[in-house]
Amino acid sequence: MSSSDDRLNVLQRSAPVARPPTRRGARLTALALILGVLAVAWVALKPMLFPPRPVEVAPVEAGEAATSTANRAGVVEAQGWIEAAPWPVSVRPLVRGIVETMEVVEGDEVVANTTVIATLRNLDVENEAVLAAAALDAARAAEAEAKARADVAASLREQLLAERARRTELEGRVEEAVAAMQAAEESVRVAQAAREAALVDVEAQQRLLDGGSGLPVALARAEAQLREAEARVRDAEAGLLRARAAHKTLQGVYELAREGVDDPRDAEGEVTRAKAAVVAAAARTKEAEARQQVAASNVAQLEVRAPSSGRVLRLEAAPGALVGPQGDFKEMGEPSASGTLNRMTGTLCVLYVPQQLQARIDVPMGSVGGIVPGTSAEISVEGITEQPMVGTVSRLVREADLNKNTLQVKVTLDAPPESVVPEMLCRARFDVKAKAQPDTPRVSATQVATWWVPADAVVDGAVFLHDPAARVARRVTVDVIESRDGRTRVAGPLGHSSKVIRRPQALEDGMRVEASS
Repeated sequence: MSSSDDRLNVLQRSAPVARPPTRRGARLTALALILGVLAVAWVALKPMLFPPRPVEVAPVEAGEAATSTANRAGVVEAQGWIEAAPWPVSVRPLVRGIVETMEVVEGDEVVANTTVIATLRNLDVENEAVLAAAALDAARAAEAEAKARADVAASLREQLLAERARRTELEGRVEEAVAAMQAAEESVRVAQAAREAALVDVEAQQRLLDGGSGLPVALARAEAQLREAEARVRDAEAGLLRARAAHKTLQGVYELAREGVDDPRDAEGEVTRAKAAVVAAAARTKEAEARQQVAASNVAQLEVRAPSSGRVLRLEAAPGALVGPQGDFKEMGEPSASGTLNRMTGTLCVLYVPQQLQARIDVPMGSVGGIVPGTSAEISVEGITEQPMVGTVSRLVREADLNKNTLQVKVTLDAPPESVVPEMLCRARFDVKAKAQPDTPRVSATQVATWWVPADAVVDGAVFLHDPAARVARRVTVDVIESRDGRTRVAGPLGHSSKVIRRPQALEDGMRVEASS
């Protein structure tokens, strides 16, 4: 076979094998038809499945022209949330411990230094308090003993010279004590012998009684005599102990007196050493008192009380949690109502004052220019506040949000109602006005058209117009000028043919609506 034939065979083997035609094109065509039918059905059925919301509309009436100066920049609206002003209070115990009980829940009123927030357990702290109390008792006892020794030493020093004259007397008293001790020992022996005799008598009477020849009365008398003998033995032994103690005391006094007579300087040194021991014992007592006070204070801190008056915003711990002054930063993805991105662990709860609230508003960068500290604002919380809350811009945060292209503005609320609490979303309406500079001439005033609308048609500085062509509601921002007799005069982009929607609280811009007859 030639080389050309070989190449031909190779080309034939490498050529693609013919396959039967696929039905992929037909499937795609069928899928496109199905999607088209579904789209047509959706367009046809959407009005029936999601009918437009019926609304009540009212025509606008032209009002008197209002004066508007060129230095008025307009109204800026933005959204944000409510938070504590100037910041919430974190309740953190001063000692570490395990939460045993939580005494408050969210929304509870607390009073500074009175309301108990939680009780903790810490065996190290509690045991330290017990040991400190015992150490204090021991230190006080040692101080008392040192003072007693010092008193004795001082008293002996004063008596040393007189003891010379009493030396002979003391020697006699010591001898008398020895004699008394010997007599007491003899009394003990006599009493013991009497007890032995009484015991023998009892045993004899018992045997006679057991043999039938004794009398119970005789046995009882013998037992009474035995008890009397035993009492005498105990009394004699006590007398012996007293005699020995008296002898020991007299012997010690005699030895001191003899030492003082021989060398009074030893007693003077003893007094000095005793005074030094008292000073050292007093210092140790003060140290023990300080340690006991610290330990007792730590135990008292296990009952955590509110550091300030207010209301509980949220709980940060539960029974069984480890809390204390030391904690780790907990990274949070979004800022909380307090405006912090990082939250410390180990906190029991967070407090706020209902009368001290502020709004943190994300204002678009394009609208920030006219907002300065002191700018008035109206804050509304949907479904909570019937009338907007009045506030004043306190400051602008000096760091913009690059992702949202906004700058946060803090608005201090003048008198927030009790129903408004931190972490509620809100909407702010800033009355932005350009402030006239001393060297800048004021621009002459112009006249703007105003319109009377029903008072219930104005919500958060805006009205909703009915668009009959598109059958939707359009939100339009207006300036409220005055309200009377159930009507409100506004300035804004309205016309003689405009119709406003009454009570539009649940509407959104672009929502499908249908005017009721």
